[in-house]
Amino acid sequence: MIPYQVTDADGMPHLPLTLFALELHKSQSAGSVPVYLRAVLHFANWLQHDPVAARSQWDLLDEPTVVRSAVRQYLHAEGNCKIVARPDNLGLKSVYISAADGKHINVRTVLAALKRFYETAIDDNFYPFSNPLVHVEALEIHQQIKKNWREQTLALEGRPRMPSASGVDAPTNQFRLSENYFKYDGDQWKPHTIDAADFPARVFKAGVDFGWKMREQCVARILFESGARISEVLSLNAGDWADGDFGHRLRAQNKGSHRKRTKTLIISQSTAKLLRRYFESAERQQFAPEQYLFRDLSSLKRRNPRELDGIPIFINRRGNQMTPALFRDYYWRPALLRAGIDADPHTCRHWFVTNAIKTIETVSMSREEEERRKEELIGYMSWRTGEKTLKVYEHVSRTDSFQKTIAGIHGKMQRSEKSYKKFLHNETLAERKRENLTESYSSSATAAREDLAFILGDDCV
Repeated sequence: MIPYQVTDADGMPHLPLTLFALELHKSQSAGSVPVYLRAVLHFANWLQHDPVAARSQWDLLDEPTVVRSAVRQYLHAEGNCKIVARPDNLGLKSVYISAADGKHINVRTVLAALKRFYETAIDDNFYPFSNPLVHVEALEIHQQIKKNWREQTLALEGRPRMPSASGVDAPTNQFRLSENYFKYDGDQWKPHTIDAADFPARVFKAGVDFGWKMREQCVARILFESGARISEVLSLNAGDWADGDFGHRLRAQNKGSHRKRTKTLIISQSTAKLLRRYFESAERQQFAPEQYLFRDLSSLKRRNPRELDGIPIFINRRGNQMTPALFRDYYWRPALLRAGIDADPHTCRHWFVTNAIKTIETVSMSREEEERRKEELIGYMSWRTGEKTLKVYEHVSRTDSFQKTIAGIHGKMQRSEKSYKKFLHNETLAERKRENLTESYSSSATAAREDLAFILGDDCV
């Protein structure tokens, strides 16, 4: 069975685009396939119906210089983009794209999808030229730079370069030379600093818009609130939850602990409440093999606590424990890609640590207190290297002390969420009245940043 088939206006199959869709189906998540395919189809349809493209007789499979001209015009006409050509770091002429306000397409997705399409068309012998979105000279120049680097090391040090992993020589990949002909300078949102105030709120909104249910919302909230890795969150079971009396503390495995529970995760009360709702919701019960309700867990803890360890909290449609790959490929990446956010689940961990340190520096009354709280953070995160980490292991009680710091962060979280919800409400009203929101958004975002912006919200679906 062919999951995707692209046809021309006369109803006949368009083989390059159909094979492109099939290749995406093999290599991408189910949510990413229509996103990439739609981006290329929109460009292909534009080539047939736009007056400038029709007059120029541009075709999807034209030679590279023609395709590049068509892409530039498409980004200008459909994306409202500013386009500037100048040499890049390799000395090659590149086209830099900046998306202006009011754009109708996701520029980053368009460029990535087109590059992938031409790679597939070349492999399938439908495109006899080089990839128009790639500088063919870029790889050669990059290899030459690495060769020169090796030769210089030999000349200056009298020895060959050591592998990057040795730490003796600086890695040759410490800088990244792009092979792309079109380079995106655009305004798609990224967390330029990991403590970006509205990062969690944008992730949650992206998830809601994509269709996240309680399970995905719980996972995302725990990532932001606890600073845990995605593997640690999805490996949680009912026994981990029971260890904290089914409240806001859960024991968890750590990287390299071989599934032993060596750390504690702390979440907000509102997320704990959402977690309880998810556990006995129809969303989970229809796939759960054990059919336990939340109220059954307490009696099971008294009767046979070891059985709780065999009940995963987050399950898939087969009733098995949800895997990090499933969450990333089918829920996180498609949702954030659609919203134009470039981040993976591990970014939540960096964001948590950055905001924890920022909070510590704000509330500490002395240098000694600040150092002590930072050591407590190291203990909570269960970092295994460094003198401070060893110090924390000698004072296990400091982990409990750091829980007070997290409680303060969670309190700010609630206030920030209410502020953000109010802003979103005002934004909706303003859109209906066609009013300009630029000034109000700026002031709201500034206020959120001043409040440390731990924007994780009340119990919601």
